[in-house]
Amino acid sequence: MTKLFVVREDREQFDSGNLKKVLFNNPDVRDYKERTIGSAFQCSYSFKEDFTLVRLDDTLSTITLEGTGDSSLAIVVYLQESIATPLRMFGTNYNYDISVKLHCSISELRKAMDSELIEYRE
Repeated sequence: MTKLFVVREDREQFDSGNLKKVLFNNPDVRDYKERTIGSAFQCSYSFKEDFTLVRLDDTLSTITLEGTGDSSLAIVVYLQESIATPLRMFGTNYNYDISVKLHCSISELRKAMDSELIEYRE
């Protein structure tokens, strides 16, 4: 399965406590688990009829999202709106690298992903 990775643009660690607060303020975040293999925590996020797993790695530097569906993009938009630090998003094969702050909606993120994939293939 394809994954999305989200990092801070400044490449610093995420504040785990702050990230948990942000996620728990969203009613669509569920199934929180502390310290799973390779991650500081994980939870699930539902958006419409889609869902994704959200994991903060144990180095606190990368958020991993399962899949590239609307739920993954929706949680990226939510995180960018909720965290003051600009975020970057890239795919499993590093075939796109997107500054999230420049794309403030699911459709804008999807369009940026599609255009970078076209450039990557050429």
